[in-house]
Amino acid sequence: MTAQLLALRGVQAAYGKSIALQDVSLQVGRGEVVSLMGRNGMGKTSTLNTIVGVLQKTAGTVRLDGVDISDLESDEISRLGIALVPADRGIFALLSVEENLKIARRKHSTWTLESAYASFPRLKERRKNLGGALSGGEQQMLSIARALMQGPKVLLLDEPTEGLAPVIVDELVELIAGVGRSGVSIVLVEQTFAVCRALASRHYILEEGHVVFEGPTAALDDDPTILERLLGLDVGAHA
Repeated sequence: MTAQLLALRGVQAAYGKSIALQDVSLQVGRGEVVSLMGRNGMGKTSTLNTIVGVLQKTAGTVRLDGVDISDLESDEISRLGIALVPADRGIFALLSVEENLKIARRKHSTWTLESAYASFPRLKERRKNLGGALSGGEQQMLSIARALMQGPKVLLLDEPTEGLAPVIVDELVELIAGVGRSGVSIVLVEQTFAVCRALASRHYILEEGHVVFEGPTAALDDDPTILERLLGLDVGAHA
Protein backbone atom coordinates (compact mmCIF):
# COMPACT_ATOMS: atom_id res chain seq x y z
CA MET A 1 0.00 0.00 0.00
CA THR A 2 1.09 3.59 -0.56
CA ALA A 3 2.32 5.73 2.35
CA GLN A 4 -0.26 5.97 5.12
CA LEU A 5 -2.13 9.28 5.34
CA LEU A 6 -5.21 8.67 7.50
CA ALA A 7 -5.29 6.05 10.26
CA LEU A 8 -7.92 5.08 12.82
CA ARG A 9 -6.92 2.75 15.66
CA GLY A 10 -9.41 1.16 18.05
CA VAL A 11 -11.90 4.00 17.70
CA GLN A 12 -15.00 3.91 19.89
CA ALA A 13 -17.81 6.46 19.86
CA ALA A 14 -21.35 6.84 21.16
CA TYR A 15 -24.41 9.03 20.91
CA GLY A 16 -25.16 9.46 24.59
CA LYS A 17 -25.66 5.93 25.92
CA SER A 18 -26.09 4.48 22.44
CA ILE A 19 -22.83 2.91 21.24
CA ALA A 20 -22.09 3.70 17.58
CA LEU A 21 -18.53 2.42 17.15
CA GLN A 22 -17.00 -0.32 19.29
CA ASP A 23 -13.62 -0.93 17.66
CA VAL A 24 -12.86 0.64 14.30
CA SER A 25 -9.38 0.52 12.82
CA LEU A 26 -8.65 1.46 9.22
CA GLN A 27 -6.04 3.22 7.16
CA VAL A 28 -5.95 5.14 3.90
CA GLY A 29 -2.84 5.68 1.83
CA ARG A 30 -1.89 8.80 -0.08
CA GLY A 31 -3.93 9.00 -3.26
CA GLU A 32 -5.85 5.83 -2.33
CA VAL A 33 -9.59 5.24 -2.57
CA VAL A 34 -11.08 2.87 0.02
CA SER A 35 -14.70 1.95 0.58
CA LEU A 36 -16.54 1.55 3.86
CA MET A 37 -19.51 -0.77 3.51
CA GLY A 38 -22.10 -2.34 5.77
CA ARG A 39 -25.81 -2.70 6.33
CA ASN A 40 -27.80 0.30 7.57
CA GLY A 41 -27.02 1.31 11.13
CA MET A 42 -23.68 -0.48 11.34
CA GLY A 43 -21.58 2.66 11.92
CA LYS A 44 -20.48 3.89 8.51
CA THR A 45 -21.67 7.49 8.83
CA SER A 46 -20.65 7.50 12.49
CA THR A 47 -17.10 6.61 11.40
CA LEU A 48 -16.98 9.60 9.04
CA ASN A 49 -18.49 11.89 11.68
CA THR A 50 -15.89 10.74 14.20
CA ILE A 51 -13.04 11.41 11.76
CA VAL A 52 -14.16 15.03 11.29
CA GLY A 53 -14.93 15.59 14.98
CA VAL A 54 -18.72 15.87 14.69
CA LEU A 55 -19.06 12.76 16.85
CA GLN A 56 -16.66 12.66 19.76
CA LYS A 57 -14.76 9.42 20.23
CA THR A 58 -14.61 7.74 23.63
CA ALA A 59 -11.47 5.69 22.89
CA GLY A 60 -8.86 5.16 20.22
CA THR A 61 -6.98 7.55 17.96
CA VAL A 62 -7.44 9.30 14.62
CA ARG A 63 -4.23 10.38 12.91
CA LEU A 64 -3.68 12.47 9.80
CA ASP A 65 -0.16 12.45 8.40
CA GLY A 66 1.03 10.96 11.69
CA VAL A 67 -0.52 13.74 13.80
CA ASP A 68 -3.17 12.82 16.38
CA ILE A 69 -6.27 14.88 15.50
CA SER A 70 -8.63 12.97 17.79
CA ASP A 71 -9.37 15.82 20.16
CA LEU A 72 -9.43 18.72 17.72
CA GLU A 73 -12.53 20.72 16.81
CA SER A 74 -14.21 20.13 13.45
CA ASP A 75 -13.00 23.41 11.95
CA GLU A 76 -9.40 22.61 12.92
CA ILE A 77 -9.66 19.15 11.37
CA SER A 78 -11.07 20.68 8.20
CA ARG A 79 -8.19 23.17 7.96
CA LEU A 80 -5.68 20.34 8.36
CA GLY A 81 -7.04 18.67 5.24
CA ILE A 82 -10.12 16.49 5.77
CA ALA A 83 -13.36 17.39 3.99
CA LEU A 84 -16.72 15.65 4.45
CA VAL A 85 -19.42 15.51 1.79
CA PRO A 86 -22.47 14.61 3.90
CA ALA A 87 -25.42 12.54 2.75
CA ASP A 88 -27.65 15.63 2.81
CA ARG A 89 -25.13 17.40 0.49
CA GLY A 90 -25.11 20.61 2.56
CA ILE A 91 -25.09 23.13 -0.29
CA PHE A 92 -26.51 26.65 -0.02
CA ALA A 93 -29.80 26.47 -1.89
CA LEU A 94 -30.18 30.25 -2.26
CA LEU A 95 -26.67 30.85 -3.60
CA SER A 96 -25.63 30.25 -7.19
CA VAL A 97 -23.31 27.40 -8.13
CA GLU A 98 -20.44 29.85 -8.51
CA GLU A 99 -21.18 31.52 -5.17
CA ASN A 100 -21.27 28.12 -3.46
CA LEU A 101 -17.83 27.36 -4.85
CA LYS A 102 -16.29 30.74 -4.11
CA ILE A 103 -17.45 30.81 -0.51
CA ALA A 104 -15.93 27.36 0.13
CA ARG A 105 -12.44 28.03 -1.27
CA ARG A 106 -9.50 28.32 1.11
CA LYS A 107 -6.48 30.45 0.26
CA HIS A 108 -4.03 27.55 0.30
CA SER A 109 -6.19 25.37 -1.94
CA THR A 110 -4.86 24.40 -5.35
CA TRP A 111 -8.46 24.01 -6.52
CA THR A 112 -9.82 27.07 -8.32
CA LEU A 113 -13.06 27.83 -10.11
CA GLU A 114 -11.36 26.90 -13.36
CA SER A 115 -10.14 23.51 -12.11
CA ALA A 116 -13.51 22.78 -10.48
CA TYR A 117 -15.30 23.54 -13.73
CA ALA A 118 -12.78 21.45 -15.66
CA SER A 119 -13.47 18.47 -13.39
CA PHE A 120 -17.22 19.10 -13.23
CA PRO A 121 -18.18 20.62 -16.61
CA ARG A 122 -21.88 20.43 -15.86
CA LEU A 123 -21.37 22.88 -13.01
CA LYS A 124 -19.85 25.37 -15.43
CA GLU A 125 -23.01 25.14 -17.52
CA ARG A 126 -25.10 25.74 -14.38
CA ARG A 127 -22.82 28.29 -12.72
CA LYS A 128 -25.50 31.00 -12.57
CA ASN A 129 -28.23 28.64 -11.32
CA LEU A 130 -29.20 28.59 -7.65
CA GLY A 131 -28.13 25.51 -5.73
CA GLY A 132 -31.73 24.68 -4.92
CA ALA A 133 -32.67 24.68 -8.61
CA LEU A 134 -30.20 21.93 -9.51
CA SER A 135 -31.12 18.30 -10.03
CA GLY A 136 -30.10 15.76 -7.39
CA GLY A 137 -27.08 14.66 -9.37
CA GLU A 138 -25.98 18.24 -10.00
CA GLN A 139 -26.34 19.05 -6.30
CA GLN A 140 -24.12 16.09 -5.49
CA MET A 141 -21.52 17.31 -7.99
CA LEU A 142 -21.66 20.76 -6.41
CA SER A 143 -21.29 19.31 -2.92
CA ILE A 144 -18.16 17.39 -3.96
CA ALA A 145 -16.71 20.38 -5.82
CA ARG A 146 -17.33 22.62 -2.79
CA ALA A 147 -15.41 20.18 -0.59
CA LEU A 148 -12.53 20.11 -3.05
CA MET A 149 -12.32 23.92 -3.02
CA GLN A 150 -11.08 23.55 0.57
CA GLY A 151 -7.98 21.80 -0.76
CA PRO A 152 -8.36 18.55 1.19
CA LYS A 153 -5.85 15.75 1.51
CA VAL A 154 -8.68 13.35 2.33
CA LEU A 155 -12.23 13.48 0.97
CA LEU A 156 -14.97 11.64 2.87
CA LEU A 157 -18.02 10.79 0.72
CA ASP A 158 -21.21 9.68 2.48
CA GLU A 159 -23.60 7.85 0.11
CA PRO A 160 -22.85 10.03 -2.94
CA THR A 161 -25.04 8.04 -5.35
CA GLU A 162 -28.09 7.55 -3.12
CA GLY A 163 -31.36 8.29 -4.90
CA LEU A 164 -29.76 9.05 -8.25
CA ALA A 165 -30.73 7.58 -11.62
CA PRO A 166 -28.32 4.95 -13.02
CA VAL A 167 -27.12 7.20 -15.85
CA ILE A 168 -26.25 9.93 -13.32
CA VAL A 169 -24.55 7.39 -11.07
CA ASP A 170 -22.30 6.35 -13.96
CA GLU A 171 -21.39 9.98 -14.61
CA LEU A 172 -20.71 10.62 -10.93
CA VAL A 173 -18.50 7.54 -10.65
CA GLU A 174 -16.36 8.85 -13.51
CA LEU A 175 -16.10 12.26 -11.84
CA ILE A 176 -15.12 10.77 -8.47
CA ALA A 177 -12.56 8.52 -10.18
CA GLY A 178 -11.04 11.67 -11.69
CA VAL A 179 -10.77 13.23 -8.24
CA GLY A 180 -8.96 10.12 -7.03
CA ARG A 181 -6.55 10.27 -9.95
CA SER A 182 -5.75 13.88 -9.03
CA GLY A 183 -4.12 12.58 -5.83
CA VAL A 184 -6.86 13.20 -3.28
CA SER A 185 -7.38 10.25 -0.92
CA ILE A 186 -11.01 9.18 -0.66
CA VAL A 187 -13.04 7.27 1.92
CA LEU A 188 -16.25 6.18 0.21
CA VAL A 189 -19.35 5.15 2.16
CA GLU A 190 -21.65 3.53 -0.36
CA GLN A 191 -24.42 0.92 -0.37
CA THR A 192 -23.95 -0.12 -4.00
CA PHE A 193 -21.12 -2.62 -4.31
CA ALA A 194 -20.72 -1.99 -8.04
CA VAL A 195 -19.84 1.63 -7.24
CA CYS A 196 -17.38 0.58 -4.52
CA ARG A 197 -15.82 -1.96 -6.87
CA ALA A 198 -15.43 0.62 -9.64
CA LEU A 199 -13.76 3.22 -7.42
CA ALA A 200 -11.96 1.59 -4.50
CA SER A 201 -8.85 -0.57 -4.40
CA ARG A 202 -9.54 -1.81 -0.86
CA HIS A 203 -12.70 -2.32 1.16
CA TYR A 204 -13.76 -2.34 4.81
CA ILE A 205 -17.03 -3.82 6.02
CA LEU A 206 -18.59 -2.78 9.32
CA GLU A 207 -20.94 -4.83 11.45
CA GLU A 208 -22.32 -3.40 14.70
CA GLY A 209 -19.50 -0.89 15.00
CA HIS A 210 -16.71 -3.39 14.29
CA VAL A 211 -14.56 -3.85 11.21
CA VAL A 212 -15.31 -7.44 10.21
CA PHE A 213 -13.62 -7.46 6.80
CA GLU A 214 -10.65 -5.68 5.29
CA GLY A 215 -9.18 -6.52 1.93
CA PRO A 216 -8.75 -5.79 -1.77
CA THR A 217 -11.42 -6.26 -4.42
CA ALA A 218 -9.76 -9.53 -5.43
CA ALA A 219 -10.58 -11.02 -2.02
CA LEU A 220 -14.27 -10.28 -2.55
CA ASP A 221 -14.11 -11.70 -6.06
CA ASP A 222 -12.47 -14.88 -4.75
CA ASP A 223 -15.14 -15.35 -2.06
CA PRO A 224 -18.36 -13.60 -3.07
CA THR A 225 -20.18 -15.22 -0.12
CA ILE A 226 -18.62 -12.42 1.98
CA LEU A 227 -21.01 -10.00 0.33
CA GLU A 228 -23.95 -12.26 1.09
CA ARG A 229 -23.01 -12.87 4.73
CA LEU A 230 -22.05 -9.32 5.66
CA LEU A 231 -24.05 -7.15 3.28
CA GLY A 232 -27.00 -9.35 2.36
CA LEU A 233 -26.19 -9.07 -1.35
CA ASP A 234 -27.07 -11.74 -3.88
CA VAL A 235 -23.97 -13.86 -4.50
CA GLY A 236 -24.96 -14.67 -8.07
CA ALA A 237 -25.27 -11.00 -8.96
CA HIS A 238 -21.74 -10.20 -7.80
CA ALA A 239 -19.77 -13.39 -8.40
